[in-house]
Amino acid sequence: TGSPTDPVSEWTATVAGGSRLLVPLGEKWAIRGAIVPEYTWYLDSEDLRGWGGTYSGSVVALFNRLTFEGGGGYQRRAEIVSSETTVARPRKTADGKADVEVDVLPRLSLFGSYQAAKTRYDDTALVIGGAPTASNLDRDEALWRAGVRYELREWFTVGAQYLGGRQEFVTAPQARDNDQTGWAVTARYDRERFYLDGSVGRRKGEARFAGSPYVPFDTTTYSYFASWFVANPVEIQVGGSRGPVPSISISENYYLESRNFAALNVTLGNRFVLRGYGSLGTNAYAGAIGAPAGTPSRKDDITEYGAGATIRLSRAIALTPLISRYETESNYAGVSRTINRLYLNLDVDFGLETR
Repeated sequence: TGSPTDPVSEWTATVAGGSRLLVPLGEKWAIRGAIVPEYTWYLDSEDLRGWGGTYSGSVVALFNRLTFEGGGGYQRRAEIVSSETTVARPRKTADGKADVEVDVLPRLSLFGSYQAAKTRYDDTALVIGGAPTASNLDRDEALWRAGVRYELREWFTVGAQYLGGRQEFVTAPQARDNDQTGWAVTARYDRERFYLDGSVGRRKGEARFAGSPYVPFDTTTYSYFASWFVANPVEIQVGGSRGPVPSISISENYYLESRNFAALNVTLGNRFVLRGYGSLGTNAYAGAIGAPAGTPSRKDDITEYGAGATIRLSRAIALTPLISRYETESNYAGVSRTINRLYLNLDVDFGLETR
């Protein structure tokens, strides 16, 4: 919660435990879910301490030519708000979804989905350098998509989809509510030593209300991830994404977030994995509403890199230490900052199974 001129350090810990469930109901039906309560503690930021967790459930149907899953969940966690506001705040999210896919030919399928989510932040005190608070991101949103997939081989699938959605904000809805539409082409390649999953398309956003100052956009979007096992112990990963993200600033509404990363994993024996990674990207903002003519648009250059390891202490227990550095360089005063993090994760998974 510090500023570039007043850095603040903080220690935090989160403890979570629970169950992930997969319960068959006959040959074609199943229930899938998660019950994972957690507690987050901060040394100095008492307002961030509290209980939370992830609770979800869905019904899965697996028929000969049709697959369906529908359900919802609730999550409350203290986590980083966004790449724009790199501080943690408690966030509550309630969501629901329905997915369906129909095989119309042996290699050709049609699919559709609908998702809705309600996001709220517990953010009564956070103001950083005069910036607006995370509660400006409180919103209700929905996304639907429909498309086609074609399986060229068992390990190679291509597809295309059309999508639409809306965002409705609690704060300044006349200036911020928007409708979005878009399309994308997708590809997935999955072999033993090489994996690739990616998409590229266009996204268009427009104001929901006539006369709104919302700045429309029409931009290219993409996402990709690739994993290549160069040799048995060495894995190279690359990935990235580009798309619109809501901003805490009411005057700028959103920014286009672009990220591209590379990572190297080296496995040493059966119990030790070394990892290093680096990421470059930008947050590019639309022109601020009401800004004088000639005012430059805000642009933040983001650099992140880190290194760590995963140590498997036993079949059920893994320890992951990680250090990272996150740098923001902006053409707006008071935005540039550097964040150093020391992270330690202890994962215990006994994989208990009952029938």
